[in-house]
Amino acid sequence: MRVGSPFEAVPATLLEALQEQNAEVVRQLMKAVSVPKPQPTRKADMAQVIAERMADDSLLRDIWAQLDALEQMAVRETIYDDGKFDATRFEAKHGALPGGFRRSTSYRHAGGADDRLRLLFVPRYRGGPLAFVPADLAARLREFTSPPPEAALRTIEELPETVSILVGYDERETTKTLDVRHMERAAATDLRTVMRLVSEGAIAVSAKTRRPSAAAVRRIAEVLHQGDFYDPFAEKQRKWDQVPGPIRAFAWPWLLQASGLARLRGARLELTRKGRESLTVPAHKVLRDVWQAWCGSNLLDEFSRVDQIKGQQRGKGRRGLTAVAERRYVVAEALSACPVDAWVAFDDFGLFMRAASLNFSVTTDPWDLYLFDQNYGSLGYEGSHTWEIIEGRYLLCLLLEYVATIGMVDVAFIPPEHARADFQHMWGSDELAYLSRYDGLLHFRL
Repeated sequence: MRVGSPFEAVPATLLEALQEQNAEVVRQLMKAVSVPKPQPTRKADMAQVIAERMADDSLLRDIWAQLDALEQMAVRETIYDDGKFDATRFEAKHGALPGGFRRSTSYRHAGGADDRLRLLFVPRYRGGPLAFVPADLAARLREFTSPPPEAALRTIEELPETVSILVGYDERETTKTLDVRHMERAAATDLRTVMRLVSEGAIAVSAKTRRPSAAAVRRIAEVLHQGDFYDPFAEKQRKWDQVPGPIRAFAWPWLLQASGLARLRGARLELTRKGRESLTVPAHKVLRDVWQAWCGSNLLDEFSRVDQIKGQQRGKGRRGLTAVAERRYVVAEALSACPVDAWVAFDDFGLFMRAASLNFSVTTDPWDLYLFDQNYGSLGYEGSHTWEIIEGRYLLCLLLEYVATIGMVDVAFIPPEHARADFQHMWGSDELAYLSRYDGLLHFRL
């Protein structure tokens, strides 16, 4: 077996693709198209005869007809895109993957549907998962198949009053009340209130990091409309307990700095000329400008607020993190697809983004990120750098701490403890009740 990837792009022809496969695979496929005896034994000759048999349109249509609905959808999604099968997008859009699209431990495959799929798809490398439909086959398949449906975002007509979650190793079920916050009016009120505190010189920030002081966050939290999402000053009962801490109260100083409404003077924020002039502008217009400025800002990486994930602030970890503005613009595009005044489950929103190819990455090297221990707890291990763990936690923070704070979305949430169980398989997570303080966000409404 040749190590590496013979196909960096979609192969132009089925013949070209077959010639790159293992001889045993080609021999099996020759049987699948019923090549009469005497059959060739050289791989090049077997590939040639398969290509000739597949040139028969009636055979191609027969193979298509024998595929099940999910397999047919995999073909349609691939040939009407760029000829490359996107497993992440497909699973997010359709809920499952057909057989043959995961890595196999053997060159032998189980016949039946796998053989039929392998006549249409080829792996990127020998023995790998199915990846491409050769360009010549794709063109012929498009002649009698229809394009796949567009990715759809599910909405919720009415929120439940409570939600059930599983707690502990024994997975005992408990019920939590859903806290619903209507943020449009709250944001307009908070904007003016926090800017008044800035004008009074009450908001101290670090000259080096621009991070608000604990006293400044406390001052803001005390005057927020309906208070912060959680008690920002809850004390730990035991040293290993987690407390969510401030969310909206932490966000406001960053938002005002990023939008140019406030600037650092000495050790405190002061209103800029733009900030003073904004006091006479309707709040919703100011908040719109705040969001646009935040999207393009590099003042803060929201992922740094997921502080249980270590390795972000030093060495390779910092270099591996992607540009925050690029991530935010993708999220903004996804939010623009949400219907106004309709509740959306966060998990459904994440699936929609992947299904619609609205993709972003937080890091180019998850091995640099870890829980507790850089060696054993690295996020580079399989199952530890999934979308939910990295991109999902970034998105939770962006939505709850920034998008909701400026009133773009209403939110429905529960306490973060045990709200999400997707990280509990990871090394070092035994004593964590939640991976991020934002884990409790369940629904939002544009």
